[in-house]
Amino acid sequence: MVRCLRITALPTVDNPVEFPLYVDVITDDSNMVSGMHPIFGFQGEIGQRSGASMPFILHSDGRMDFGEKYLTTGRFYHMDLRNVSMDVGRLLTIHGEGYQASFRISELITLV
Repeated sequence: MVRCLRITALPTVDNPVEFPLYVDVITDDSNMVSGMHPIFGFQGEIGQRSGASMPFILHSDGRMDFGEKYLTTGRFYHMDLRNVSMDVGRLLTIHGEGYQASFRISELITLV
């Protein structure tokens, strides 16, 4: 069954200062991300009107792009979202130049 989901992933205890991740995906019968289209998401505080908001695009190769307003070293990262089953409790890993952080999927909301 194909589902449209909003994923909430919270930082793990080893990196508690990070903001949560929110990503909208389409999943297939095995709860894996379906297709190779760009995925849109953001890192920040969804419930606060003036909270932090850092939108990104996740490309088919796992490259996260936070946009041209970021410095070259802070603009691109990689996330393993397309390689992990979309289940509560699963870990997502983001890494880049001199950076690595883990986030645990805490909530899956069906959008449609």
